[in-house]
Amino acid sequence: MKYLGVLVLVCFGLGCSNSYLKNYDSELDKALAVREEVGEAEFDAHKSEYTKDLRTAYNELGMSAEAVSTGNFHPSQIFPSSDERGNINGDHFQKGVFSLTFDDGPHPIYSHEIMTIMNEEKFPLTFFWLAENIAWFPKPVQELTTIKFLNHPLFYRGLHSYTHAHFSKLDAIGLHKEVVQAKEVFEKHIGEAPTLFRCPYGDCGHAARALIAKENMIHVMWNVDSLDWADHDPHSIFLRVKKQMILEGRGIILMHDIHPQTVEALKLVLAYIKTTDLKIESLKDIISETTGTELKSP
Repeated sequence: MKYLGVLVLVCFGLGCSNSYLKNYDSELDKALAVREEVGEAEFDAHKSEYTKDLRTAYNELGMSAEAVSTGNFHPSQIFPSSDERGNINGDHFQKGVFSLTFDDGPHPIYSHEIMTIMNEEKFPLTFFWLAENIAWFPKPVQELTTIKFLNHPLFYRGLHSYTHAHFSKLDAIGLHKEVVQAKEVFEKHIGEAPTLFRCPYGDCGHAARALIAKENMIHVMWNVDSLDWADHDPHSIFLRVKKQMILEGRGIILMHDIHPQTVEALKLVLAYIKTTDLKIESLKDIISETTGTELKSP
């Protein structure tokens, strides 16, 4: 099945290994220890310095830690743009507010399971789906669309490119396929155009960002990465998410709706959240409330 190709590309094409994952988790624990030692205020004021080794470990996993940064701007200035105003990652959310997002679907089984869990708990979520999989699995797409229409569950859908390509390796024709043609497939099968877009791997240069903005979409990064594609242990995934949530204090959580371990890890994450004062809100509502203008999101 095509969705399996994404996992193969990520884990093997980028040289993913247990040693890299263990190194990242080790650096995450070190960062948390430093935060405990120096205090939350001091840590937040100099986070870039204190998390330098953590970002390096993240880069070794094949992801772009630097691309996660949104830069300094007033959060009310969020709209389709090729500069920092057209990109969010959760750093500017209110303290204690997180948004759950799931990439790489739709999956014929796990997308529905994740949506059901979130709906039962009354938590919103945003899927970032591949156009290739939307076309490949029209039945689950239609089923989820019907459920959304009839029951109004709190889930939304953004676009995650056509084939999960590395944008930095594409020419203009390739970018057109991954953004413009992908958007056309999304709208054809879902009935509405996407307003949120996420570049695969966080690999999103100026040309890609300009095209995304031209197509009237806001780019969405993340600052909490479950790394569920590289880890098959639900409890380990949960602990990684929990630690990053503590470290960041707010933000966008990245998971994937194509893995069985993600479904089980999600249950643990939600159980943890319910024991805290943390809030889970949709990207749609956060952006709408922040800018004062309602964001339409299918």
